[in-house]
Amino acid sequence: MKKTGVIGVIIAALSLAIFFTIYDSNKINKLHKEYKEITTDNEFNGIITNLYTTKGTSFLILDDSIKIYLDISRNYNYSGKYIHLSHMLSIGDVLIKNKGTDTLTVRKQNKEYYFVLGKFINKK
Repeated sequence: MKKTGVIGVIIAALSLAIFFTIYDSNKINKLHKEYKEITTDNEFNGIITNLYTTKGTSFLILDDSIKIYLDISRNYNYSGKYIHLSHMLSIGDVLIKNKGTDTLTVRKQNKEYYFVLGKFINKK
C-alpha cells in the first residue's frame, strides 16, 4: 500500500474515533440531565423496565416511570458478573432503596443482592 493510502486509512480511523467519542459523550451528558442520581434521601421499590449501562454506571427506569442513575458500585462478596452492580442488573429485577440509607437491594431470581451507592465493599 502506498504512503498516501496508509495516511488516508489513519485519518479515516482517527476521524471515526473522534466522532464516536463525541457522540458517546453527548449521549451520556443527555442521560445525566434526564435521569436522577440517587442519594440517601431517595426511596423506591420497583421493577426495572428499561436499562442502559455504560462504563460501570447504570441508567434505568422503574415500573412507576422513575428514571434513575446509579454510579459504579461493587460488592466483592459476590462472584463473576455479580460483583459489579451494572453487570448484574437486568430488566425484570426488583430494585429497592429505603430512605435514609445508601444501601441498594437487588432482588433477582428469588435471591437478594446488596450494594452501597458508589462504593466498593468487601474488597479484601
